[in-house]
Order: sequence, then C-alpha cells, then structure tokens
Amino acid sequence: MPENINKELYAHFSRMEKAQSVRVFDVLLLGPAMVYAGYKKKLTPNLSTLFMLAGVGTIIFNGANYIKIEQLKKSIR
Repeated sequence: MPENINKELYAHFSRMEKAQSVRVFDVLLLGPAMVYAGYKKKLTPNLSTLFMLAGVGTIIFNGANYIKIEQLKKSIR
C-alpha cells in the first residue's frame, strides 16, 4: 500500500476495483444476453420488450459508470 494514501481510501478503491469487474461482466455478457433473449426467444410481447429494455439499460448504466470510475481513478493518480 502506498504511504501517502490512507487505509480507508485504499480499501474503498479495492472494493471499487472488484465492482468494476462486475460492471464489465454486465456490459459484455449480461446485457447482451438479455437483449438476445428478448429478441430471439419465444416470449410474450410485453416480456420480450421488458428483457430488451432491461438489457439495453444494463449496458448503458454499467458502461457509463465504468467509464466514470475509470476517469476518477486516472484523475487521482
């Protein structure tokens, strides 16, 4: 651990780094899988729309947060 960073801040960034890997999973696998299920699977129209919207929302939300956190990490270094 670097000397100039206090333990609490270091712990926070360690937790944030773990969350980043979950965001990558959501953007690359979960969101597209939801869109695919909504588009290709035989679901009711409402459920199909829900899956597609949730998948796109997952990709946008987690992608935007991933970028924001990476920019924050770069600005602190």
